[in-house]
Amino acid sequence: MTFDPNKIPIWLRRTEAQQEKDRALQAQLKQAMGPGIRPNPTEQHLLRANAVRISAEAHLRHLRALTNPKPEHVASAEAQLAEALAMQGDYQAAAELHPHPEHATRFRAIAEAIERDDNEPACDCVMEKKHDEAQNREIFLPNQIVSEMVFSPKHGKLMPLVKCVKCGDLNVKAAPPDLSTRLSRIAEEHRKAKGARTSGA
Repeated sequence: MTFDPNKIPIWLRRTEAQQEKDRALQAQLKQAMGPGIRPNPTEQHLLRANAVRISAEAHLRHLRALTNPKPEHVASAEAQLAEALAMQGDYQAAAELHPHPEHATRFRAIAEAIERDDNEPACDCVMEKKHDEAQNREIFLPNQIVSEMVFSPKHGKLMPLVKCVKCGDLNVKAAPPDLSTRLSRIAEEHRKAKGARTSGA
């Protein structure tokens, strides 16, 4: 089948200047991703966020240039761009742009959590006790969980969003020791599973 460039949606088409920047970026990535050299998780996250942002911006420009764009299409493009901005750590801009209030509220809460002092004590929620049948002793159930990993401009990398399961208190900081151990174990299991899939392919 013959390739027809006119079938590419207009918001995905690239100018010559943009294509030249794309080629320069690809050359840089090929050099960076040589043998034994790979982007770290933060770099991978930001590369993906930048790609999503470029696509969403182009889509939104296209829609706004139309005479009568469908409101739901504009809202969808704004939401996509807001998510990309949040991935890049600009949570305030994402909150202002996102058409859905619940997402905007979440972005503002994450922005505030990033700005909190990492050493600020957690909330005063009391940990619950539970009887561990296997060990036949009382144990404390941790209140805090890592809700997700977010990019923090303050820290310059992906950081845990630590959340209290009782009151919802948020802080972007290094995970507490018990959670760090659990996260390390999950990451190691993930690496092993990924290695097994790769070797089995």
